[in-house]
Amino acid sequence: MQIDRSIKDYLAGFDVWKSPWEAENFINNSLWRIQRTLQLLQKYVPKGGKVLELGAAPYYTTLLLKKFTDYQIHITDYLEELESQREREVVLTNPTYGETFRFPSYSLNLEKDPLPFEANTFDAVLCCEILEHLAMDPAYMIYQIHRVLKKDAGILILTTPNVIRFENIVHLLGKRTVYHPYSGYGIYGRHNKEYTPQEVKTLLEACYYEIKELETGLYGMKPPLQLPGVPARVSEIVDKAWNRALDFLYQTLFKDRREALFVVARAYGESRPVFPEGIYAYMHVFYRFIYYYDNNIKDETSLRCVRGWYPLEEWNTGFHRWTQKEAVAYLRNNGKRKLVLICYVGGTRLEKFSGSLFINGELVKRFELEGKWWRQIEHRLEKIYTEPELEIKISMDRTWVPGGGDPRELGIAVRSLVLIE
Repeated sequence: MQIDRSIKDYLAGFDVWKSPWEAENFINNSLWRIQRTLQLLQKYVPKGGKVLELGAAPYYTTLLLKKFTDYQIHITDYLEELESQREREVVLTNPTYGETFRFPSYSLNLEKDPLPFEANTFDAVLCCEILEHLAMDPAYMIYQIHRVLKKDAGILILTTPNVIRFENIVHLLGKRTVYHPYSGYGIYGRHNKEYTPQEVKTLLEACYYEIKELETGLYGMKPPLQLPGVPARVSEIVDKAWNRALDFLYQTLFKDRREALFVVARAYGESRPVFPEGIYAYMHVFYRFIYYYDNNIKDETSLRCVRGWYPLEEWNTGFHRWTQKEAVAYLRNNGKRKLVLICYVGGTRLEKFSGSLFINGELVKRFELEGKWWRQIEHRLEKIYTEPELEIKISMDRTWVPGGGDPRELGIAVRSLVLIE
């Protein structure tokens, strides 16, 4: 599908913005990006595929998908005033064309709300112009997308501004900021972090995606050059020459410097959140805020620590309990199939500590931890357990002594031991 003036007028006929200039500005600055997104979708996902579009408002991509393709479309939004109203119906009307579309939608905060869909559901997820708005934790959204994509086949199409674009270089050389102003739409109304191509690649590959394509491109329709006091024909010739020169520069000296990043990635393996260094920092504090799993070490209704545990402690990361060399707990069996252990080990940053996980007396996983860092250990249950509680034993190969008047022989600090998915 080619974007032209008729498509622009068609989309402008839907009253989805609070003011007309916002609609015109968005359409002008987004049409080429939308066109390229749809081209990539049609390249990788067969007709009739099941597609989830995240952050769909103002629904221009949704409308074009509905009108010109036969994909099965599902959408989510984030509308702060509707945050408590999770399920709703989006109704879009174009009086000029006599068309009305209705879409069921979910209002979600993608940094903390799980996607309300079963695992292994979608052929593709569109995540367009969302990543840069996230304020704290992009890995949670990437993890949730992986979970709902079809296993080892689902495609993520992601677009986001390219922070090393030529325009930003010009701004910095001109001593102008490249950061976005504060927004009347709140914390998610501005770009909180823009990414380099390598950063997006690092984030996705760390979270078990295979990069199929990563390219830079344009966002919207650029107005033709108008030189004051010069005939229109001359301005047109100069405009074409300027655009050819820019294309040459983008392909040579300024490669990877176009304004938008387009990424196609295939999800593979197990879905899990990973926090790559360089994108995340101060992880020992970060675990205080993440929403993945409950800090359930203090909740005796779901986890009973029966032997080999020291008393409950509280850090700025939340509650935890240290184990001895071996520790046993009984975990309530909720029928889910992935065991997750959030833990920390002392010693120095260069030290490595090894240990084992047992379920009902059977060794299920060996693991290795580095000192001075919170880590996440996962094990996918290979059998179905029918017992109301599972006996979980943590066995460390060695202990360490913190010193400073503390004579305890410690294994690991545990803040969460849960079954998910």
